[in-house]
Amino acid sequence: MRVSTDDGAPWSEARPVCEGLNDKEPSSHRVVRMKSDALVMVHLDFTDYKFGWDEEAGEPKDDCRMEVWAIRSVDGGKTWTDRQRLHDGYNANFFGFIQTSAGRLVVVLKHLISNPGH
Repeated sequence: MRVSTDDGAPWSEARPVCEGLNDKEPSSHRVVRMKSDALVMVHLDFTDYKFGWDEEAGEPKDDCRMEVWAIRSVDGGKTWTDRQRLHDGYNANFFGFIQTSAGRLVVVLKHLISNPGH
């Protein structure tokens, strides 16, 4: 993570957020600044990534895994705490999240299940 406090000039040095991030996957993590000024990152965790497809059944294998997690920072991205799993199993790239006017976070993602596969 890099942070700018003056509209992008300059940026801080890169700081690690957590394990399991994949910068080569464009839709695998997003950050929102909450009304409280905390930063929240929702991300796919590639640590235990596994994908398998049963061609005969036309559905994912039972051992597919890529979980969705959230982590937050209350100091502008210097440190990250309270990492929580949001959804287990296999979750394809997600397309972002928002904070509602009531303060709740809503994450839009795809969750892959079998029997029947979809």
